[in-house]
This record gives sequence, structure tokens and C-alpha cells, in this order.
Amino acid sequence: LCAVNQSGIAAAVALDNGTTRLISRAGGAVELDVAFDGGVDDVANAAALNSTRRRCFYRPHADGSPSNRFPSATVVRASREARCVAIGYRDGTIQVFDLVQRKVCRRICAHGTVVSEIVVNPVHPRL
Repeated sequence: LCAVNQSGIAAAVALDNGTTRLISRAGGAVELDVAFDGGVDDVANAAALNSTRRRCFYRPHADGSPSNRFPSATVVRASREARCVAIGYRDGTIQVFDLVQRKVCRRICAHGTVVSEIVVNPVHPRL
């Protein structure tokens, strides 16, 4: 669980199935689900979209290739300055989700082991 408190999102929760759930500030409802494959489920607007989840596919460029198709999300960190959330996975992949554009804007497969911590530098908002 990670406090976000920006762009209408209160918190982010890493789930074992590779999904990261973004919780809305308005009533604590689920707003978006960000999948390991870069897909985004717009859960909040599902009722307005004929009761089906809208799946917006985005295939971010990745350096290297993940060893497991849907590894567990292990850590989530928000960067207030960069208006994004970084999601670390068991296979060493890191995805950066842009809270304003509501899409995965970067995917990095540079680690050989579990991502257990993500540090955000407050002076230079880089992950």
C-alpha cells in the first residue's frame, strides 16, 4: 500500500496477480487497475461503458525481457513532483504509470531479481 494523494488518486495497492489497484480519493472506490502487461482497466467508468471494463492497451518499450508473464507486484512508490507511480515486480521489472495521462509511460527490465524498494529523489524527481 502506498499513499499517492494526487490527480484524484488516494492510494495504490500492489496485488499478487501482477495488478496494481489505484484507489480514488472520492469515496475510496477503485479507480484504475494497472496490469503487468501495461494494460489499464478503467474500473470507475465501467458502468458508463455498458458495464464492461474498458481495456486501454499500451505496450511500453522495455530494455531486456521479463522472465515471467505475470509476476507479482512487490512495491509501489509515488513521486509527487513527477506526478507518477512506480511499480516494482518480482521478476525485476519496473513500470512507471503517469497519473495525469493515465497510462504506463515507461517500462524497465534491468534488474535480475525482485524489486524490493524504489527510491524517489525529492530534489530531482527521478525514479
